[in-house]
Formats: sequence, C-alpha cells, structure tokens
Amino acid sequence: MNLAENTCCNATGTASKPETRKSIRPAVYSRDEESGVRLEVALPGVRKEALKLTVHEGLLTLEANRSDVPAVRYALSVKLAERLDGNRITAALEDGVLKVVAPLREEAKPREIAIA
Repeated sequence: MNLAENTCCNATGTASKPETRKSIRPAVYSRDEESGVRLEVALPGVRKEALKLTVHEGLLTLEANRSDVPAVRYALSVKLAERLDGNRITAALEDGVLKVVAPLREEAKPREIAIA
C-alpha cells in the first residue's frame, strides 16, 4: 500500500492523515452471584447510542466510542462460561458504568431434590 492510499483530502483538496482510533480495554469488575455473573464496565464519556454489545457463540463483545474524545474507542471481548445463558443477558448504562448481568442457565442452577 502506498502513501496515497493512506491519506485523504480535506475540503481544500490537500492531503491529510486518516483518522485513527485508539482501542482501549475498559476497566472491568466481575462478581459471581447465586443467580449468575454481574459485570461492571467503566465507560466514561460513552453515550448509550455509541455503545454496541453483542453475544455470539459464547463470546460477549463490547464496542463503544467516547463522545468527548473521538479518537478513543473502547473494545472488550469476554468468553462466557457454559453455565451462563447468553440469550438472557441484560445491560444498562448509567453514569459511565455499564452493568451487565449474565444469568445462569436453568440446568446450572442448584435445585433441591425430593427424597422419597
């Protein structure tokens, strides 16, 4: 790839450097609970609209762009334990902290066995 392919033109037609984004792994706090796992992810400067959270084949992936520092983006991928139900994950963003709850699969929950 030559230099011309790595540049673009600004409004005056002169060459400028392409925008580069720095990916940062956000701080994550995880806690096992009786009902599953809770993650708290620090995402300062991120609005809900700039946040993408997906789960596919047991991998939870987060991508987020900071609104106050456009060149910074957060990226995180977490492998979910098989005991967790990826179809029932919930998430909420409040005051720069994303709270994600991954509940246990029904078959992974403890149950009491009746004695005959």
